[in-house]
Amino acid sequence: MIARNELINTLRDVLRIDGSLNAADRLICMSEILKETCAAEGVDAEKISVLGNRVDTARFRPADGRPNSPGLIRALFIGRLEEQKNLHGVTAALAGLRRRGWAVHIDICGGYGMNEYLRNAVRCLKRCEYTYHAAVVNRRLPALYQRADMYVGPSFFEGFQIPLIEALACGTPCVASDQPPANEILTHEVAELVDPEDHDSIREGIERMKRRLNAPAHGRAIRQACRAHAMERWDTSLVSRIEAAIYLRAIEEHAKCRSRAA
Repeated sequence: MIARNELINTLRDVLRIDGSLNAADRLICMSEILKETCAAEGVDAEKISVLGNRVDTARFRPADGRPNSPGLIRALFIGRLEEQKNLHGVTAALAGLRRRGWAVHIDICGGYGMNEYLRNAVRCLKRCEYTYHAAVVNRRLPALYQRADMYVGPSFFEGFQIPLIEALACGTPCVASDQPPANEILTHEVAELVDPEDHDSIREGIERMKRRLNAPAHGRAIRQACRAHAMERWDTSLVSRIEAAIYLRAIEEHAKCRSRAA
């Protein structure tokens, strides 16, 4: 597992976070790990609000009569085609599951054509075991989430991970990294959390989730919990109200400061 200090250092370098952010009256972060990264660089933690991201739960919603093929694991991956996203760890895990007797298939979305990273990542799979969709427009994404057993995205690092909340809104459980921000977004009720650096851990997480889904009553409960979690925490209208409250607080604080200075 990636050490927390290594994760913070990576986010700092990739996102170019430094103490100059202290010049802001208020800072909104998408996750607690980003807040911690900012604070580690000297930003006043009292200025930081953690908002998260949002999902349109009217567009991203479960499908009626969702089928489940007990012997087939149908995974979905959405993201940039580069090492950070750990698609190679996912495909290695799926190849291992095939050797255990499972039929596997993964829909891969991202990029504008096969690049070297993707070609290397899918070498361990048979051609019939993956479909590459390239970049997918937003309106077509719900159908992909709805037909997947699970979204699999054990990234090495993220500031946030929007596909996780889109999947939840569609009633699709996740297999993701047991580290921030994924373990801030997900609970064990709706996900299997794994070590992104360990292909066996990813394989076992996928297999556990599929076995959970294969139990009819349990599978329905998981999908209902996914939808409820998205509605209760990530729905657009809810997050927008929280964001508006942050802005109003910032305006009020600024007005008080001006009043005192007058």
